[in-house]
Amino acid sequence: MPMFDYDCPDCSTRFEEIVRRYDQIPPCPKCGGTASARRAGIPAILANGMRSEPTPKPYNPMDKYKGVDLNTVPYVTQDGAIASHTGQILVKPDGKPAV
Repeated sequence: MPMFDYDCPDCSTRFEEIVRRYDQIPPCPKCGGTASARRAGIPAILANGMRSEPTPKPYNPMDKYKGVDLNTVPYVTQDGAIASHTGQILVKPDGKPAV
């Protein structure tokens, strides 16, 4: 969201405000009058270590298996069957259960 500097013609107060939409004009914080003379403010540049919120961690599909022994999780074989960790076929490639 852009930050703009404003001048209030009623009380001659200068203030800055973050606006959501370009056509939005905020009221003066001192007198409540309608501000005018929008001027572009100095852009706020944040260095990498000075972010206002933490950088989100990239998605890792293996995160859902944290704490799980992956040697006990069923897996898909090369022919498309689902096998247990011991190699026993649980579901055949055609989708029918192996009995």
